[in-house]
Amino acid sequence: MYAGTLPVLSEDVLIYFVTYCHTSLKLQWTTIKLYLAGVRFQYLQAGYANPLASADRLQCILRGIQRSRRTNTPSRLPITFTMLGQICDLLREGAFTPRIDLTLQCMCVVAYFGFLRCGEFTMKSRDTHVHTYLKVKDVTFETDQSMFILKLPTSKMDPFRVGVDIQIYANKSTCWCPVSLMVKYLYHRRTWNSVVGKDAPLFVDDEDRPFTRSKFLSYLKQIMCKLGYNEENYSGHSFRIGAASSAAAANVEDHLIQTLGRWSSSCYTRYIHVEKGAIRRHRPGCASNRSVTYLGGFSVAVSLGALNITLTYNISFWASWPLSDTVISLIHIYDAASVEYFPAGQSSLQDLCLR
Repeated sequence: MYAGTLPVLSEDVLIYFVTYCHTSLKLQWTTIKLYLAGVRFQYLQAGYANPLASADRLQCILRGIQRSRRTNTPSRLPITFTMLGQICDLLREGAFTPRIDLTLQCMCVVAYFGFLRCGEFTMKSRDTHVHTYLKVKDVTFETDQSMFILKLPTSKMDPFRVGVDIQIYANKSTCWCPVSLMVKYLYHRRTWNSVVGKDAPLFVDDEDRPFTRSKFLSYLKQIMCKLGYNEENYSGHSFRIGAASSAAAANVEDHLIQTLGRWSSSCYTRYIHVEKGAIRRHRPGCASNRSVTYLGGFSVAVSLGALNITLTYNISFWASWPLSDTVISLIHIYDAASVEYFPAGQSSLQDLCLR
């Protein structure tokens, strides 16, 4: 509650405030609207009149700010599992100093497998609060080193900073296993004459200071440039986007992706990038003339030439657009390229469709 008398707000003062937020602070239209809502709330709670009422000029300026928003902002591309391997291979060969190479390798792998936001494993450049970055004590290994728990002291969906535990499991099939890399990184920290106490920062730079967001992004852009990618299309969030996209491509269930990324709503779908080839493969009109044979009581050959589907062995029909549910079911079975075994006695179209 505001203590004392609130100043009188004229429409001119609000216009100056909105203009300052837009031009000097570079705030988005949605953020400015949120600030104005807070001003309105404080005045109404104190028993004053609504300062935004009858502010026609202010509304015109807000609409102008909304229309001036950039619509051509470059989308952040995902760093996929394959690209993560390329990054790790480059760092193992030596891209910077041995210390920075190993630190960056560990940071990238943990960010990918942990679905982390960039601000969750780095520190803001102007942030001096001790509890806002990861510490060595935030990593807890299982006795068999099959996984480790990364405790995030703060995150976007943890406003009260209770802490969130992220379980990161070993992946022995690759050279960039997150558990092995974390063990190796903490071991080498001691050989660097670096402070490795429990309260020491987890990821540190050459000067033994917490890795800042700006420094990490600078190294990341250099890495992507060396690999032949357009570095402007990638950011610290690309690991989180790539993890979600890779999980979706691997047919991980939606609720598991939402849980892994700690999303509280279906907004995680915006992080999933679908390859153009995958879209083409799942469009019946773009499918080539191929067939798949199902073994068992009978065989069914499906041809997708101009949406003309023929079922051999006593079953045949033609379908035109829009497709019926029966044809769509058959197309889904066809695209899955799976083999179904039908028990003896199931020789009707209804039996097939029930599969």
